[in-house]
Amino acid sequence: MYSIVALLACVSAAAASICCVPPQWEGSHSFVTTIVHNGKPIVSTGYVTMAFDAVNRKIGQYEYITIGNTVQRRYGVLLDYNSNTKYIINDQGRCYKHALNRRKEDFGGCIPDNSTVVGQKDVVGLGDNVMTVDTYRLDFGGVVAYISLTSDSCVPVVETIRGSLDGSLFLQNSHFLNITGGLSAPENLNAPPKGCEAAIEFNPHFSSGEAVPSTIGRRSYFLGL
Repeated sequence: MYSIVALLACVSAAAASICCVPPQWEGSHSFVTTIVHNGKPIVSTGYVTMAFDAVNRKIGQYEYITIGNTVQRRYGVLLDYNSNTKYIINDQGRCYKHALNRRKEDFGGCIPDNSTVVGQKDVVGLGDNVMTVDTYRLDFGGVVAYISLTSDSCVPVVETIRGSLDGSLFLQNSHFLNITGGLSAPENLNAPPKGCEAAIEFNPHFSSGEAVPSTIGRRSYFLGL
């Protein structure tokens, strides 16, 4: 079900990790997110193509998001842990940035030893077309993540996160798809992205009742929550 290069050497924290995703890979994930903001539920759905580079501590994404039934957004996102910066390019090509509030050492991708094992080698599929997955629960003080990964190579399969974001309750389910090992275009992860040399600083919080930049680019354990 997955074509993946078996790059299983963890970039960091190997001694304190159950397993780590491959250090460089590309793929996509679809998600459904519900956020209760000012007592009103806001549902967003989307599809993300991404490149994950734990060697250089960067993650690049193209996000296609629908908020409610009408509001559609497209974003290019670069998370650069080296400079503690998140860059966002919107539909109109305007570039924004703000601090990730993360250190280089905080780059994700590993399941820590203090995680709770929920399931081991659960079979997904039928006949010869099967894989086994392990599922873990991770607690982050107000946010809980349930993550399933392939048992043999620690490739992410599905992730559910619930908790509070900027004081608003949220629940999200993500499915990872079409994972391949390596990076086909590492130059796309250059920081700052082309055209973002003079990126505008912004405040990443809720605005006008929409789930805006606070939820863009970091909605996964592997993307730093």
